[in-house]
Amino acid sequence: MTQPMFIPEYLRPTGVGRRPRNSPAELFWEKVKTDGPVVRPELGPCHVWAGCLNDDGYGEMSFMGKRERSHRVAFFLANGRWPKPQALHRCDNRACVRGEHLFEGTNKDNVDDKVAKGRALAFAVRGEDHPCAKLSNADLDAIRSAAAAGTKNCDLAAQFGVTRTRISQIVRGRTGRAITLTMARIGP
Repeated sequence: MTQPMFIPEYLRPTGVGRRPRNSPAELFWEKVKTDGPVVRPELGPCHVWAGCLNDDGYGEMSFMGKRERSHRVAFFLANGRWPKPQALHRCDNRACVRGEHLFEGTNKDNVDDKVAKGRALAFAVRGEDHPCAKLSNADLDAIRSAAAAGTKNCDLAAQFGVTRTRISQIVRGRTGRAITLTMARIGP
């Protein structure tokens, strides 16, 4: 008995020995978990993208031959068109692809939404109140006084655990409390 000859898939006639291909929408929903977290109770649970996530936490996939963020694809599948210019999250969950949690908006809308929900607080806090601050306002005054007395920047950098560049910026008034006070006068 002879073995059947192997024919590569690309040489097979259409419909012979091929499994039917899933639609792009079916491929999309195969990678979605519908039992996601409830970030905001009024919205209900998120539908979380279980595929590839980028470094910023957004889902990514190849959709119809192009690399897209998964929440943009979800918007497309829910509305029949791509979001212009952006698809934004009501739930603030970057991996969420639930159509009811997405809305269309501009970058300004996105920033305004972030500020309104209190997620922009880290950018508004400056000086020693910032959670990543290494120096207090008293340290800044001490650095400026010591530099005026002739202490070298490299010695001050070693003493305070920062770089010489940072010491130079503090001494010249390019960073620290002086810049914060200037910004407070200019702002609204």
